Amino acid sequence: MTVLARLQWGDATPRIGIVEDGLVHLTYFESLLDWFEAERTSWAGISLDWDQLLRGSVEGYRVLAPLAPPEVWGYGFTYERGSQFTTSPVIPTGAAYEHAIASGRPEIFFKTTAWRVVGPEQEIGIRGDAGYTAAEAELCVIIDGDARPILFTAGNDVSAWDIEARNPLWLAQGKTYESCCSLGPVAVTRDELRPNAEIRCRISRSGEPLFEGSNRIDRMHWSFDELAQFAAAFNPLPPGTVLMTGTGIVRPDAESLVDGDIVEISIEGIGVLRNRAAKLSSPVPYRPYE
Repeated sequence: MTVLARLQWGDATPRIGIVEDGLVHLTYFESLLDWFEAERTSWAGISLDWDQLLRGSVEGYRVLAPLAPPEVWGYGFTYERGSQFTTSPVIPTGAAYEHAIASGRPEIFFKTTAWRVVGPEQEIGIRGDAGYTAAEAELCVIIDGDARPILFTAGNDVSAWDIEARNPLWLAQGKTYESCCSLGPVAVTRDELRPNAEIRCRISRSGEPLFEGSNRIDRMHWSFDELAQFAAAFNPLPPGTVLMTGTGIVRPDAESLVDGDIVEISIEGIGVLRNRAAKLSSPVPYRPYE
């Protein structure tokens, strides 16, 4: 049973730490995969208070996403679909989606790469041309070079739903952009994760709650191994790839994330991933969607 965090002191190379009894014990490992493949742990002799690190009150240190994934892939239609899906005024719908739901296989799409991934307490992005940006609370699987699930973390698959809803061919534009994915606060081994662990999503604005919903991972249609096999079929995935396993939590209204909203995603055994939403500026001129 292991809980792992990735920390950075100043501009130094990030290091992996083991979280235990409220402390983070730093190692000399630079990545989760280095730790996973090592025969024994190489300790750095430094221990820090975990709660203070998450609050940003340990001078010089910050908590990063648990890894810098070479690739992130997303999934859809992986959970039992309750009334919140059919009554949502903004969730993308249509014949293509109905066919996918009935097909017996999940939707899979390329989400992003490491440089668009943010960690705890960092800002997630809202496209300037999007009318409805959604937080998607998801359990995320980290795989090895043989596409075997080895570690788990929490994630937010931030998505511009209204862009995808206009046309499914615009899915990539609604899914992949600056700060479109957050991961953290830790990665855990499978034995830290209960089979019916609860996923919760809480959104607040100016200190007031806007939405809170929950789901359980045992409501997923496929096992973690099956989801990994769907993604890796005829498609070799580099070790450390993250699979965002889809969301089963949908807001019942058409209230988009706005600049300053706080999103908290919690998963039993992993902890709380907290991010502030921020409106993005485009590096180039853009045309609005019609």
